[in-house]
Amino acid sequence: MLFRSFRGFDFKSWSSLSTFVPALNSLSALGYLNLDFSQSKNIQLEEIKAISEAISLKRSLHTLILNFSGCLSITDQELELIIKSVGSPNLLETLTIKLSNCSATTDNGLIPLQDSLQALKHLKSLHLELSGCPKISDEVLKSLRNGTKSLIKLQSFELNTSECTGITNNGFGSLRSLIESAIHINYLSLQFGNIPHVSFQEIAHLEQAIISLRSLAFLEINLKGCTGISDPGVICLQDAISQLSLLESLNINLSGCKNITMKGLSQIRDLTGIKVLKSLNLNISECQINDWILEE
Repeated sequence: MLFRSFRGFDFKSWSSLSTFVPALNSLSALGYLNLDFSQSKNIQLEEIKAISEAISLKRSLHTLILNFSGCLSITDQELELIIKSVGSPNLLETLTIKLSNCSATTDNGLIPLQDSLQALKHLKSLHLELSGCPKISDEVLKSLRNGTKSLIKLQSFELNTSECTGITNNGFGSLRSLIESAIHINYLSLQFGNIPHVSFQEIAHLEQAIISLRSLAFLEINLKGCTGISDPGVICLQDAISQLSLLESLNINLSGCKNITMKGLSQIRDLTGIKVLKSLNLNISECQINDWILEE
């Protein structure tokens, strides 16, 4: 009876799916579930089906973490099964899905997330790691936008699409709409590293999105290696951030943005005017800074 009322469950301590699934099924009041399959090479479709069915029955879940990072063999069919099961625990407050470097993943595996998210009326935190998935496109961000429209309780949003070169200006437009509709977000992390075609147009979408988040306390933007960004993009970004009067922590990564010069970087000093800002982390390595120094 004690086992059946256990509140947390972490797959990493289990050596076999054959013993894991029955144990998961026996937990009737599970609140926290962390499934870490990162780097797994031998996940089978039947095993994915069993896990998906088990997740769909966990109505009491408030936290769900799914990590398939580095699973090169996972197919869209398998991923779709998992994604569809996510919408069943409708009391879910925290959802994390990690698919970094799942290079075979396409839009087809992720688009079902739209319907699943629409069912999660209590969701407060959404974290998606999609870096290194070159086959996904703007359609994924469009489905995210549509899926989050009704998530009025969403407070934290983290998205990593670094190296997802299939995402274009249209995708950034969908992301803008997503953020603008999530007016209660106070924690925002956006990572677009190493997407060379990200330029001023994409930054303009981010500007409008950020301005809408008046209660934002934490902001992280990673544009590492986005060589299409130049000084106007940085100035545009600074204009938006300077309007966040409640911002306490700011992390900006512009390393490797070789077309940014002292003209753009000099605007960063104006961010010190945010009265409640407690932490500022700025990475400008490999920018054209010469001997420029931030003055008091």
